[in-house]
Amino acid sequence: MLIRENQLEQRISKNTSFINLLIYGSNEGLVRQSLKRVKKILKDKVDFDEVSIEGKNIDEDPTVFEQHVNTVSLFSTHKLIQLSGIKEKHLKNISEVFEKKIENIFIIITSDILTKSSKIRTYYEKNDNCLVLACYDDDAKTIIQNTENFIRENKILMDSDVKKYLIQVLSNNRLISNYELEKLRLYSYKKEKPITLTEARSLLNDMSSSGLQEINTSVINGDKIKSSLMIKKIFSEGTSSITLIRGLINYLKRIKKTKIEIRKGKTFDESIQVLKPPVFWKEKNSFKKHCMNIPISSIEKYLFSLVKTEVQCKLESSLAYINCEKSLLLIANDIKKFY
Repeated sequence: MLIRENQLEQRISKNTSFINLLIYGSNEGLVRQSLKRVKKILKDKVDFDEVSIEGKNIDEDPTVFEQHVNTVSLFSTHKLIQLSGIKEKHLKNISEVFEKKIENIFIIITSDILTKSSKIRTYYEKNDNCLVLACYDDDAKTIIQNTENFIRENKILMDSDVKKYLIQVLSNNRLISNYELEKLRLYSYKKEKPITLTEARSLLNDMSSSGLQEINTSVINGDKIKSSLMIKKIFSEGTSSITLIRGLINYLKRIKKTKIEIRKGKTFDESIQVLKPPVFWKEKNSFKKHCMNIPISSIEKYLFSLVKTEVQCKLESSLAYINCEKSLLLIANDIKKFY
């Protein structure tokens, strides 16, 4: 049974005798955060021992999972078994135990991306006794909500420009975003004055702004040389090819959305009001230039090309960086004709 992130607490609190939960997705940070949240919810209600089992443990001993399920805890009323690295070949071993519905057991499987054809995903989604939480990359709305919650909960003082800056530059991976926000929390400890934009840029090393955003700007400016240099630099810092591709996809989508509003008869300033997060004021002039020069038909062509490249990068991970750079530079080369 599929559930949403905002249903997690209600579903977990509802049944503290037997829980069978799958948490999976590309958003590694959200997977970890959700697992931590489930444990906290349960910890507030019952005492439990915790056991971790990996797929390789089941390979070595196919009965290891069942043994842990059947072993009674001497010190706690419940037991939580966390499974990771589980493959489809392990599903038979696991499902046989699931069907017994042994009480006072919490079973949680964590995984990265599972395709629609995945037997594990299918089994959980079709089984009413199972819960499934899919953790996809954060969209603009989720980034805004997560950032605002973090600032409010930690009572961080900051200038208004800093909040706009954060919403614009934070990653769509919750793990990376929370890591960056944590820097601000530590810096703000016992700090009486609000954090300034200059301080925030320095703390976050301006990776997203001077890195990802600068790549977006240089590619859409048609500057192949600068784009190539920036791509190599950001790859050397450990940024993935998928992050670069999705960053440019999101930027092009924002341009397209703005152009659609302009077609309705609105001014540029009126048109960008629909964008979430809003256009960062220091990037407004370059964003306007891009909106005014590039036709929607070409934007759609570039978006299609980038989606194909993302799929290619996932299928051929060893060539991901090469394919990513090639795709971005081809767009930069083509886009020069509009200036």
